[in-house]
Amino acid sequence: MRTMNKVMLLGRLGQDPERKQVKGGKTLARFSLATDKNVRQEDGTWETMAEWHQVTAWERQAEQVLKKARRGDAVAVVGRLQYNKWEDPDGRKRRSSTVVAETVSILGRPKISEPADGELPKAAKADAGLPEESSIPF
Repeated sequence: MRTMNKVMLLGRLGQDPERKQVKGGKTLARFSLATDKNVRQEDGTWETMAEWHQVTAWERQAEQVLKKARRGDAVAVVGRLQYNKWEDPDGRKRRSSTVVAETVSILGRPKISEPADGELPKAAKADAGLPEESSIPF
């Protein structure tokens, strides 16, 4: 039987990527990626919560991420899951997981268009619950 370790994530950067130089002069970029998770509350309503993933990109992928990606950008990551084990100063065994990126696609930020005169369209005012200008008494 053949096995597979593959992760695909689509989310937003929680911070600007961090550059690290490791032995041998290799470059790596570390960043956190938030994905949404819908959770049903006790009262039956749904709440969207963020799940955070730690991602590491190496060499060419790292340079691309460091050059182009910024906090809030939408990013697609394909990679593999890696587990890290260590012992903390108190002697407790610790474990964490990291996504090691094979490919990173920077999708950018969503474009928000505003009318040139700064006015909201009437449909947007209605959606926002704002009164029509004619109903304002002053």
